[in-house]
Amino acid sequence: MSRLHRCIVSTVALLAAALPARAADTLVRLGTVFRNEMTPQKIVVTAPADRDIEVASAKVTCDCLQPLFAPVTLHRGESHAFPFNYLSHGAGRVDVGVEFVSSTGAVVARATVVGFVTERASWLSVGDAAAEAKQGRAKILDLRRAERFAAGHIAHAENVQPFALKARTDLRGARIILVDDGFAPDAIADRILTLRQLGFKDVVALQGGMAAWVRAGQSVEGVGGSHWRAATISAAEFASANAASEWRIVEADAAVRPYADATKVADWNAAVREVGKLAPSPADRMPLNTLVVASSEADYERIERAVGATAPGPLFYVAGGRNALEQLGYTQTAVAAATHQMINVRSDAHAHGVVSGPCSSCGK
Repeated sequence: MSRLHRCIVSTVALLAAALPARAADTLVRLGTVFRNEMTPQKIVVTAPADRDIEVASAKVTCDCLQPLFAPVTLHRGESHAFPFNYLSHGAGRVDVGVEFVSSTGAVVARATVVGFVTERASWLSVGDAAAEAKQGRAKILDLRRAERFAAGHIAHAENVQPFALKARTDLRGARIILVDDGFAPDAIADRILTLRQLGFKDVVALQGGMAAWVRAGQSVEGVGGSHWRAATISAAEFASANAASEWRIVEADAAVRPYADATKVADWNAAVREVGKLAPSPADRMPLNTLVVASSEADYERIERAVGATAPGPLFYVAGGRNALEQLGYTQTAVAAATHQMINVRSDAHAHGVVSGPCSSCGK
């Protein structure tokens, strides 16, 4: 364990020790959802192995999340998915605490719901973005790393790093289309919101990012390369995006599964079949991403040719394959437990009045 990881674990342990003991917390990833649109969400509660629990109702830190269930008794080790509806009339990050309580008022389980609320009108399809680009009606700002921009970009796009956006006051009156890699819609939705608050009134984003643009057969300037490369992300980028939204993971030809929720298949042919069987993403939120993990670039090339443009939702590949994820998993082993403790500490702080304030997405 590195010095940084030891520091994180020690700090979290001190914070946790300063607050009363409590039920374990569940992190629920809502994903990127739309303002003024109802989004159903389920939260799974599991009874301890040594006792039954009664769940009579739920308390929430913001009424943008509404429980929809009758009292339930869970027997030892039994799990139950409790239905909720999420509805926000504003935009921003979602961070809602949930306490499941018994008829006596005892807290039997806790959860934290995270996500992002955006405007549906803030997203352009590839076709609409291509039409605007052809007509010269919009300024296209590509937020990707310089080497990815050089490998392929939309004609007349300007490569701008995200931290430099707010300094572009010359564009406040312009129509702006933001382009990213496509794997983290919450991040680019956050940038749209920030820019609008700074006076950039007409800012939208290309839904699906550069990966969607390339797969749609649109023209690209740059050194070029295979289509799958436009949809390749690092293990660290996947870990960051997976913390905000749920991903579907298909792992081909791997002896070890670095992520417990991955679907393991024998080879790239089986991966193609597995991707083809995935259910379409629900229309009430941004499409679910799928990560394909394989042992070779040749496998990525074959999978992309077979299902890249027709997959039910955005498809991405992890650079370095299984080895990269295993290395990331190894370095994150200590931090994973610390992150879970930090969620618990944050929820305890809300419960005991240490933290207060409105829900950032709806202002309540």
